[in-house]
Amino acid sequence: MGNANGWQAIAPCHGVFSGLETGARALGLTLMLLAVLARIALALFWLPAPPPARSYRLVVNLTPVPTQPLTQALTPAASAPTPRPTATPRPTPTPGPLRVAIERSVYDRYRSYFRKLAGQQGRLTLLPYADRVRVHDTLAAGRADLAIYWATRRPRTAILLRVEPYAVTVHPLSSSGGFTLAQLADLARGQDQEYKLVVGDGGAAARDLLGLDQLGAETILADDWTLAKEYVARHEGTIALLPWEQVDFRVRVAPVEGHRLDPRHLGKYPLVRRLWLASQAPAPKPLAEDLRSALHYEPPPIVELVAVGDIVLDGQVKELMQQEGSRYAFEAEGVRDLLSQANIAYGNLESSSNLEPSAPRGTEGSEVRSESWINPQAVAALTYAGFDLVSLAHSQTDPHADLAVTDTLRLLSEADIAPVGAGGTITEAQEALVIEADGLRVAFLAHSQSGPSRDGPISGGSVPGPEHLIARVRAARMTADLVVVSCRWGAGYAPHPSASQKGLAQSLAQAGAALIIGHHPHVVQGLHYHDDTFTAYGLGNFVYDQSLSHQTSEGLILRCLLDASGVKTVELLPICIYRCQPSFMSPEGSRSFLQRVMQVTQGEDALPR
Repeated sequence: MGNANGWQAIAPCHGVFSGLETGARALGLTLMLLAVLARIALALFWLPAPPPARSYRLVVNLTPVPTQPLTQALTPAASAPTPRPTATPRPTPTPGPLRVAIERSVYDRYRSYFRKLAGQQGRLTLLPYADRVRVHDTLAAGRADLAIYWATRRPRTAILLRVEPYAVTVHPLSSSGGFTLAQLADLARGQDQEYKLVVGDGGAAARDLLGLDQLGAETILADDWTLAKEYVARHEGTIALLPWEQVDFRVRVAPVEGHRLDPRHLGKYPLVRRLWLASQAPAPKPLAEDLRSALHYEPPPIVELVAVGDIVLDGQVKELMQQEGSRYAFEAEGVRDLLSQANIAYGNLESSSNLEPSAPRGTEGSEVRSESWINPQAVAALTYAGFDLVSLAHSQTDPHADLAVTDTLRLLSEADIAPVGAGGTITEAQEALVIEADGLRVAFLAHSQSGPSRDGPISGGSVPGPEHLIARVRAARMTADLVVVSCRWGAGYAPHPSASQKGLAQSLAQAGAALIIGHHPHVVQGLHYHDDTFTAYGLGNFVYDQSLSHQTSEGLILRCLLDASGVKTVELLPICIYRCQPSFMSPEGSRSFLQRVMQVTQGEDALPR
């Protein structure tokens, strides 16, 4: 009951307050309207004074500002990307030294170059190693960045630096006609009873070239290639596989698989070694180019010289040429090929054909025969054979020899065959003839131990003597790469050289002659292996009608490879003469013949020392 009365008591009062609240609101609105009107009136009738004028200065920023797109410049700041803190750049690490593993034999051979390379390239560490088999493991394990080593087959991703031929060299007395790769492999394993292998690099080259893991226990180890060559030159029954640059005439170079070594034309020659630059990653180009340029193999200028013995195109030779044709004397199998393919083919024109001159000589109405006439038919034969140079340094005792020499010189000149040892005067006859072939300058001198001492057209005699010849050799050596001397000397039909021959040969060798070729005895004489000079005391006959004995129907052809260092190789090619025509001996005949020649050489104590 009390609550009901209470609610009833408040209800009338609420109606009273509601009326009062409505009135108050109306009064507030009226006052607000009056305030607005008052402000408007003040703005219209009570304006404040304007502020004093201000001056502005244009500031030009000369610092370039990166250009940005217009849309980007107008982008509201709120929508701009929140800038991220810039990370401080880390310094680039300095690369470590480039590690180059080098096969020990290669490093020792080119030691001065590698030391210079390390100084030039910088950051280069050279790691010579002894066992080339581990080179792949070394690269794979990261113990080296690059590797330089020999291998017959191309490794994966490797760069070829050098291609180099190796020669099979034997003692001059060796009778071997050549080797097969199988024979060389058996020899290197120690399974050959005739030869022992000599190595100058610990055996790496022999193992590589022959595909062997190890060599026989009897292999002879030399400290370097030079000592290996010298050992073979002085010891029979030894053999060495030498780099071509180490070869010289003091050892004999044997064919391999029937292929003769000529660095200019390797063809199918099998003993060729290759030097590689291998790496896990591409090698730096400047370093690779430097290595390839320095280690590249380029054979020096090489000239092949073929020299034959005495040529006499007269007597029965003349008759056979008239019957069979002018080319008859040089038509045996292989003879013309050998001469014509050589850079220089050289022979001793002991005397020219005994033919009547084309016009009368001497007193009016008479004809004169001379042992020195040469006719166009004989010159055509020499041209067909491929001769480039002939010696005319022989005795002239005929009273009409002047005319004979003059005609001979003219006919040879017209055929582009150079004469040496003859000229319009003695001075001309004794001048050196220099022939340049493939960039090599070879000087030729021809000398005769017996000859006239008179002026006029003449072949080169012994006047003014051997001393003058030695002086001419020294002079020629100053202008040419090497000097070849042809000597008409010695006693006829004597297989052993005389004391005067040996003395003159020694003097010529000391003067600088690289090759001495002897003529006139009409039989083959011994050889002499000086330190830097090779001497063949007598090559015997080549085209001749002498049949006095078995020895006068034999001869020797020299085939030599020459370079600026001198005589690199000497091949002795025996020939036999049948019906005045030279032809090569059979293999059996050649071995027997060369054994006799080397017995004479050994008896004269003229083998390499």
